[in-house]
Amino acid sequence: MDIRIGLELRGKQKSEVIILDLSNCKTGGEIDGLTEEFSALENLDLQNASLANIKLFPKLVSLKKLDLSENRLSKGLEVLKDCKNLRTLSLNNNKFKDIEAIEPLKDLELLTNLDIIEGNEFEDADVRSKIFKLLPNLIFLDGVDKDGIEAKSDDDEEDGEEEELEDEDDSKER
Repeated sequence: MDIRIGLELRGKQKSEVIILDLSNCKTGGEIDGLTEEFSALENLDLQNASLANIKLFPKLVSLKKLDLSENRLSKGLEVLKDCKNLRTLSLNNNKFKDIEAIEPLKDLELLTNLDIIEGNEFEDADVRSKIFKLLPNLIFLDGVDKDGIEAKSDDDEEDGEEEELEDEDDSKER
């Protein structure tokens, strides 16, 4: 992982990096080389990085989006408590089984988007409502709000903007 981080820096200082993509970076199961020096980091992708735990996860105060999907995590989320600006967290396709494992996320007051149910084996059938109760600031769980309404994706918004521009063009032609 340390070598991949070096490649991803592309000549920048660690403190200048805002987005870091370490997806598909095979690790020995633990985080290695990721430090608090990434003080400006806002978006971190650790998808499919073979992580079995995140106990060495650094304090990243600027982090807003974290993707830990497709790993082997089942607990240990308390290390994320120092990422106070975290708004979006993806934990799909891990090994989570019970609600207690995600309880540490309640300390993340800005967390509004959580992807976790897909690919995990929660034993409780009522997991959705319990997660919303546990995390009252959460707006979207797996892309759907408490009322079952899907979140608008970035693509949807771009499509809407294009349609508006087309409408403007049509009115100019008339």
